[in-house]
Amino acid sequence: MMRRVFQRSVLTLIVVVVTMGTFLFIYNTYMLDHSLFNLKVSLKHLATVENPREMEEIRQILDVVLVQEIARDSSDFLAAAKLEFSGQIAGRMKQYQQIQDIRFLLGDIVEQREERRNPFFALLDSILMKLFPHVRQDQPQKIRAMISEMEKKIPLYDGIKLQAHLIRLAQMNMRLREWPVALELLQRAASAGPESKEGRIAKLYVGIVYKFTGEYERARKVFSELRSVLEKDLKKYAIYQEAQILYAEGRKGQALQKLEEFFDDSPGEEFHQFSQFRAAYEYLYTIHDHQKAYQSFQKLHEYAPQSKYDEYAVTYLYPRNAEPYVEEGAILLDEGYNLVRLAHEKEARERYQGALNLFHQAVKICPPETNDTVVSIIARNYRETGFKLVEQGYLSQQANQKAEATLFFSDAIEKFDLATQFFDREALAYSGKGLTLLFLGKPQEALDAAREAVRLNPENEETLAHLGYVYYRVGMLDEAIDVYRKSMLVLRDSPLLHYNLGTMLVKKGNLVGAIENFKQAIDADPKYSYAYNNLGYILWVKGAYQEAQTNLERAVSLSPDYVDARYNLGVLFFTIGKYEQAQEQFQVINRLHPGFKKSQQFLRAIEKRAAQ
Repeated sequence: MMRRVFQRSVLTLIVVVVTMGTFLFIYNTYMLDHSLFNLKVSLKHLATVENPREMEEIRQILDVVLVQEIARDSSDFLAAAKLEFSGQIAGRMKQYQQIQDIRFLLGDIVEQREERRNPFFALLDSILMKLFPHVRQDQPQKIRAMISEMEKKIPLYDGIKLQAHLIRLAQMNMRLREWPVALELLQRAASAGPESKEGRIAKLYVGIVYKFTGEYERARKVFSELRSVLEKDLKKYAIYQEAQILYAEGRKGQALQKLEEFFDDSPGEEFHQFSQFRAAYEYLYTIHDHQKAYQSFQKLHEYAPQSKYDEYAVTYLYPRNAEPYVEEGAILLDEGYNLVRLAHEKEARERYQGALNLFHQAVKICPPETNDTVVSIIARNYRETGFKLVEQGYLSQQANQKAEATLFFSDAIEKFDLATQFFDREALAYSGKGLTLLFLGKPQEALDAAREAVRLNPENEETLAHLGYVYYRVGMLDEAIDVYRKSMLVLRDSPLLHYNLGTMLVKKGNLVGAIENFKQAIDADPKYSYAYNNLGYILWVKGAYQEAQTNLERAVSLSPDYVDARYNLGVLFFTIGKYEQAQEQFQVINRLHPGFKKSQQFLRAIEKRAAQ
């Protein structure tokens, strides 16, 4: 009897195990949501990653999941955008904190997908994850068999049903990365009924295929055309992809501006919130502009409070109890700068020391995860004060007040050094220090500091512009031009770099090239008074007086305190015999900058003519 009981128990157990194993095999092979399961695998791997260098495997998984997600029968385009961004973070990770950022994005996709899913299937996923915790690749032979069956059914459909069938067939080919075949099917689906919903979806997928194959211009054109005809998430995805392509092309400033404008359109919607989060994140980790990153996170916090992105973005903002210390410290820095200008050195030092004490207090009360943000903001305050002092020193130097200029420059260097002591990646502080050392007659030290700035932030137009200027001032004109030309491969629409290259080309005697670059600077920024001034000056030299006057007057109207523009305009008026207008410009310069000797010389010449 015991033997029969044992046999029945064992047989039952064997049947249960075999049945369960067979079911799990069928589920794993045919019913498993591969993209969702692979996301869970990625999250599991992320929990054990200890070094950013280990992220390559995660990036490869996310590349697989992205195609699986895009090619699903019911694609989630917001999830696809998060997946793509997560893969990009994994591919260029620099800080351990970014692993948590990927977990936040992927975890959010999984959570949303699980909410809409049968709990029984979620349980089966958990069992499979424990038994076979590896990535589920698409099985080419099975997909090809499905494609073959679907191709046989094409003659059975027409109209909208044919379009939908062709789109699904294209998606299957996308999973195999058969991009040319997928593109042909999608174009056929789109042409079968361009105005139908299915026709527009087919065209959207045409843009996606172009993007995957690196044909960015074609992709951007498709997405741009679709933004006015698509609806809901499809439209949002098309707009987002326009920005994504600009970013891939290296036009990062334009891309991030477009993402922020997208957020401004509808701050209450999730896709828009994600776009603002993405913009702020790129400012922080790619552009390395901590001030802009802070402002963008703060904007998300103000306009989308209590959203999931706001709750996470707050971790990038320093605690509210530190804010008063930072703000009061910034006020003391400004007071100190104004006292230095008035030559009240002792009182200025007291303000600066008070600011330093407050900043240390702010850092002290911040937890480690927000400390980086706090010190970058403090560093920014010191850097901005440093640049104010440099400007004051430069004006004193121009007025031949050498002792005062040296004091301003020395104080500026102290502020730049404090900025880099608080935040050693503060590239613009090194850049400002380079300029200051140049004005103090220390060319090698100036070059070292300017080069360090570019090393820390090679895609910032100001660090590049300052390095080029230092090269120019130390007599390395060819090196300066080379810096600007190379930098415009990355920042092709930078008005500052076009302006500086134009200035260097003037020195080389290439006036045609200079004019072209000044005009490009104005095209990029129609309010760029410096470019109008330099363009006007060259046109004056070439004898095109009317056009020169137009540009110089535009420079003055944009920047009424711009002494150089007023001086050039005054000299132009003097040259063409408009002495009253010339006198007016030189008198304004006298009020703005009494030590400007050249304007006084012209005023005496005008008075002498009037006396005759």
